[in-house]
Amino acid sequence: MSRRKEGAEATEGSTNRESGGGGVTVRIGRKSDKALPFRKHDALFRQIISNPERARALLQDHLPPEYVRWLDLERVPEQVEGSAIDGTGRATQADAIFRIRLQTDAEKWAFVVLEHKSYADARTSLQLVRYMARIWLAAIDEGNLPGGKLPLVIPVVIFHGKGNWTTARSTEDIVETGPQGRELFVCPSGNYILVDLKAVSPEQWSRDPATRAGIAALALAGGVALSEETADMLVAGLVDTEFGHYLLNYTVWHLNVTQDDLNAAIQRRSTDSRDRTQRKELVMTIAETLHEEGRAEGRVEGKVETLLRLARLKFGAIPRSLATRLRGATNEDLDRWLDAMITADDLDAVFESSPRR
Repeated sequence: MSRRKEGAEATEGSTNRESGGGGVTVRIGRKSDKALPFRKHDALFRQIISNPERARALLQDHLPPEYVRWLDLERVPEQVEGSAIDGTGRATQADAIFRIRLQTDAEKWAFVVLEHKSYADARTSLQLVRYMARIWLAAIDEGNLPGGKLPLVIPVVIFHGKGNWTTARSTEDIVETGPQGRELFVCPSGNYILVDLKAVSPEQWSRDPATRAGIAALALAGGVALSEETADMLVAGLVDTEFGHYLLNYTVWHLNVTQDDLNAAIQRRSTDSRDRTQRKELVMTIAETLHEEGRAEGRVEGKVETLLRLARLKFGAIPRSLATRLRGATNEDLDRWLDAMITADDLDAVFESSPRR
């Protein structure tokens, strides 16, 4: 049942609204489909925090206690649309930025930047400095500076890679010092809170079942061994909701978790027979769908290999770019090129053939 396919993307319904007054005027809401990244793990992470309740659970469970006491997390965090601050390019877009009021002064707020990493990225502190600077510049442009000062920005990196986090935790560790050290120079630190999921016990991943299920999937992708505990946490999120369907698709495409593993976990944790039946039916439906998709992909791949073999037999060496082009082609194009291969005198004649009408 386990399958791997790059670019799995989905999102919950987007409900954007404008937020003004008492803060930077930027678009608030959950990420749209267009905002999701192509990397499969990034897409899952953004799915997890696209729901404000799941995002709040993640912050409550993984921010240091002093921050949890300082921020007003009784309120649902407001998600700032990253593109409003970071531009439209995926390479410059934070995974999530939340605006949260302070417990001590409701007129003031802080920003929490959540950045997900599946490998130790040496650019992390520099990326976070860029996000922080753009948040502050937006606050200045809008003139929203309660107390005359810039809001605090709290960067948090969620890491689930297979190795250890070995990269610098601050720009101070990677920027050259001056002739008298750093005391005479201003250097944005880029310090961040690192949450390494491998170093956190599963029972501390989250108090919220859906958030915990998403984190369990990330942890399994990062090399955490499948156990009854992690499997049980995972299936707790496999319910008939949009996030549940997304999580199940991610599980069967990208994790070494079989249908038998899921059904065994469902049997263990579901005390209600109706709930158990619904979860198993959901797993079965997804498994059948993926089986059909796999068969269709197999047919397409067979046509690609046939075209490449015929092209080599008939015309000799072929350009490397041809294989790339064929693997990105539609089923209709492949059929058309197979027909053209029979009578064509050269490769150009094959791939310049007109579409069938």
